[in-house]
Amino acid sequence: MKTVGNSYYLTANTADLGSCKKMIKEFFLGEGHSLVVDTGAGFSNDTLWYPFLFTESEREYQGRFSFYRGNTSSENSDGVFFDVEVMYENNKMNAVLALSKKLTCLSMDKGEEFYLTSLNDGVSEYFREISYKHAAKYEKKLRELLLVTFVPKSGKYWVEQLTHLTSSLKPNQKNMIEKGLEELDLFQLEEIFFGKVNTFSEDEYEKLFDLNNLDTYSAMSLRIMIRENRPKSIWEEYIEQYISITDIAGRMKTIRNQRNKVAHVKYFSGENYLKFRRDAGYVTRKVDEAIKEIKSESNKIDTSNMISSITGIIKTFQESVIAMNQVQLSGLSALKDSFSGITDVATAITSGVRNIKKGLE
Repeated sequence: MKTVGNSYYLTANTADLGSCKKMIKEFFLGEGHSLVVDTGAGFSNDTLWYPFLFTESEREYQGRFSFYRGNTSSENSDGVFFDVEVMYENNKMNAVLALSKKLTCLSMDKGEEFYLTSLNDGVSEYFREISYKHAAKYEKKLRELLLVTFVPKSGKYWVEQLTHLTSSLKPNQKNMIEKGLEELDLFQLEEIFFGKVNTFSEDEYEKLFDLNNLDTYSAMSLRIMIRENRPKSIWEEYIEQYISITDIAGRMKTIRNQRNKVAHVKYFSGENYLKFRRDAGYVTRKVDEAIKEIKSESNKIDTSNMISSITGIIKTFQESVIAMNQVQLSGLSALKDSFSGITDVATAITSGVRNIKKGLE
């Protein structure tokens, strides 16, 4: 039988050491337990092992735990070494997951009676190791998504298109063109995807939102102007149409936090692993589907022409809204001009749609 488990240093807190050991024995063995001596390999002959059986997901597992003094000062010390293991033959994952859940329950039950300082966390080590492949695939797919979105559009200048969103991309470095995204971690990728970008220059902003003439705008026109000129992220502008995921930014943050536990050798329980595998796998699949759709011939869009067309539509629409406001000031004589402006909007929209259609051909 193979074994995997954890080693701790147990320090008494609100209870004395004897009571702490008794509590652990009752947790694993139940009340009225009897001592079973097992001098296991890897420890000195005076190490006493307590075998125990436990059930998880309708499966029975065999484990064992031990206390030993090691280099502690005396038997009356307020601390002792504590080891716990689970045994398995073939299905290691299920066995380690079962032990992880058992240790989580112990952590909750012990309260403040004692502390368990982890010396060797074999459970976390196992789940971190099998998480690496999920983390690697997830991160590579996010990079690929960014590249297929921008490189075909901007060519060798793609880095320059993104440098305003993160300081980690340096457009003056030649090797960044080919290997730029390798320099970015998940947090920086999220900055690029979800950082808000204004769709107008500072001069355009001053002209559009002229505070001196604010009273000439109706409430409706102001709402339209604010809504149409809301800063958008790269994800909203280019990617959202291909991926439908609720709270994608929040999901990515959760995945990143779990991935960081793996990368920085932190505590990583079986529950952490299952959630990370589920979340990262789901987003990876969705991103992969989007990449295939973006790269397909039927969805090739000249985004620069599309943005130009949409900008023209918005500009004409804004001018028409302003014209409509003058009705309130100039009376019905301006109504004819306003309807003319609306007609111009319709013409611009039609032209914009044609341009977008050309990009799809």
